[in-house]
Amino acid sequence: MSTQNQKTLEAYDKVAANYLNGAKQFGEKEDKWTQEFIKTTFACVPKGGRVFEVGSANGDLAKLIRKRGFDVTASDVADVFLAAIKKNGFGPVKFNLLEDSFPEKYDAIICWKVFVHFTADDVREALTKCYDALESGGICVFSIIDRSCKNKDSEWADFPGIYHIGAERYFSYYSEEEMGDIIERTPFRVARPLTFTTENGVKWLIYVLKKAEATINEKLKRHIEKDVLPVYDKNEVGHGAGHIKEVITRSFELVKENNLDVNPDIVYTVAAFHDLGHHIDPKKHEIISAEMMMKDESLPKFFTGEELKIIKEAIEDHRASGDREKPRSIYGEIISSADRNTTVEACLSRFYTYGKRLKPDATDEELFERAHFHLSEKFGVGGYAKFYFKDAKYEQFLKDIRELLSDKQKFIETQRTYIAKLKKEHKI
Repeated sequence: MSTQNQKTLEAYDKVAANYLNGAKQFGEKEDKWTQEFIKTTFACVPKGGRVFEVGSANGDLAKLIRKRGFDVTASDVADVFLAAIKKNGFGPVKFNLLEDSFPEKYDAIICWKVFVHFTADDVREALTKCYDALESGGICVFSIIDRSCKNKDSEWADFPGIYHIGAERYFSYYSEEEMGDIIERTPFRVARPLTFTTENGVKWLIYVLKKAEATINEKLKRHIEKDVLPVYDKNEVGHGAGHIKEVITRSFELVKENNLDVNPDIVYTVAAFHDLGHHIDPKKHEIISAEMMMKDESLPKFFTGEELKIIKEAIEDHRASGDREKPRSIYGEIISSADRNTTVEACLSRFYTYGKRLKPDATDEELFERAHFHLSEKFGVGGYAKFYFKDAKYEQFLKDIRELLSDKQKFIETQRTYIAKLKKEHKI
């Protein structure tokens, strides 16, 4: 937190009562504009969605948002403001945006007339924190004063009229270009602001930033599709390119279902490389695959040394049958979870082809017996398969496979049917 912001908070703490008694929250023109703005802007927020307002003052704006049907959390730092918010029907939260952590994730965060007291570094830090606290697709709304009003960067002032409270505070001013540069340094996309000029001639720039769905670097994606995925043709079908594409899809399903705050490029790369060395040695393929990833000369263009280390460890940690108690990072947990089967047919087919590779002279009946034994160890009640995230598909699969494993003869007949089908279609 900057010294400017700290001193401004101290000023508000001393004269908050003057602000509430003498300052006019909205002029008539601004009040109508604000209500229409809330109506249109929050149309993209899910009905009943959670909204967090930073710096609610007396809670009037929070009240307007709540009238639109949203679950609003109002906050401020001064005790006098918190008492005023409480009178407006809220259970307010004492919250300093630059020092405190958001209690949970929200569908929208609004910082109305808050950043007027923030330096550029403060704004950048605040926006990054807001981004992290938003659900995917959530919005961050904030307003600043256009620097053309004062033709200066900042000042210490206590303005006459509606902004007079009896204490000087730090005011910062930004042009559209300057704020665009600040936003570019955050995870949000740059957005062109709306403008509004109040009755006393103050021009405001109002931004609505959206936390977009995670996207993968296109150059990284092209490299992996061109140079990495074709290597999977050397693997048996159960660990081939089709399986890898499924694991990539499943990885991002888990990220979305569990609202995980992760780097999508790392998620994608871990999934793309995790079985690359399976054709060399199935029993040590996680180590070999990690080594092959580290030898890829293109990846340093996309990742730092620390990120490459995270990717390497996640690949090494992905095997459910590995000795490690738990993956060393969330990326290892994601790939370990995404690498699980989610349909009985895929599980039985994959286990057969893997078993055939290990024991090429074994008969089908021997492989079916082996599959029942090992899958019971893995997926039976108390089995070693690890479970890290909420995963509706896997929960249903686990129920189905356990039911099938409970009847050995039915299990073998079912696997025999699946394998006969694959042989007829010349897939194995």
